[in-house]
Amino acid sequence: MIEKLFNFSGSSICLVNQDNFILEKSISDIKNKINQNDILEIYPKDGNIKIIDIREIQEFLLYKPNFSEYKLIIIHEIDKMNIQAANSILKTLEEPPEYAIIIATTTKWYNLLPTIRSRTI
Repeated sequence: MIEKLFNFSGSSICLVNQDNFILEKSISDIKNKINQNDILEIYPKDGNIKIIDIREIQEFLLYKPNFSEYKLIIIHEIDKMNIQAANSILKTLEEPPEYAIIIATTTKWYNLLPTIRSRTI
């Protein structure tokens, strides 16, 4: 399955499962295939993912990967993104660079804004 994931370069994917352990295990397996310098992980801080985190993603994607074939962005618990951050990331989710894979995780798919759901596989 992990090898098939890399066929989605230039895409945004949302992994959904009720069990956080399964999500974390899947992410761990994926991270092992890419050099750590080409991975950016975003976690909710103080209960939310904020616009400053989205700006960090956008800046990270300005340059091609240095050590791997792809850049990997992992957004943990994307359902905790505030409205400003969600609106700011829409274009990035819809059209990430061809060398990027954006993976979001959530246990609450229907808590995501419909605009975010529509832009992820």
